[in-house]
Amino acid sequence: MIVVKDEVGVLKWTFLATFFFQLSCALTAVRPTQLMSDTVAAVRAAQEVQADVLSVDLFRQAQEWLNRAKQEYKFKNFDLAIRYAQKAKRYAENAEYEAIRAGGVRGGEVGTEAEHAPGSVKEPALLNP
Repeated sequence: MIVVKDEVGVLKWTFLATFFFQLSCALTAVRPTQLMSDTVAAVRAAQEVQADVLSVDLFRQAQEWLNRAKQEYKFKNFDLAIRYAQKAKRYAENAEYEAIRAGGVRGGEVGTEAEHAPGSVKEPALLNP
């Protein structure tokens, strides 16, 4: 046990204890990796429904906010990265919604139901009968 006999010693120990406590809090900041991943997925989903063509302004905003979030994440400004990633995700989801309303379809949904109906499979042509 540390026994401090003078007031200056008490101040030194108080300062050191406070300093190490704040340092430990700074080193254990939670990185918003899940949010960043979700935001990238939202931008990709918007791009998949041609939001970059059908909802240009919203998609561009989503990309810009995502780039800002990545930049802040790189500099370990996690509060700003979270705020920017949330904005980017919101813009991407809105761009995706507007693109779908404007007629955008996902990559796997192209074509009509008649093309995929049973019995509508075209037989491949034989090269050498």
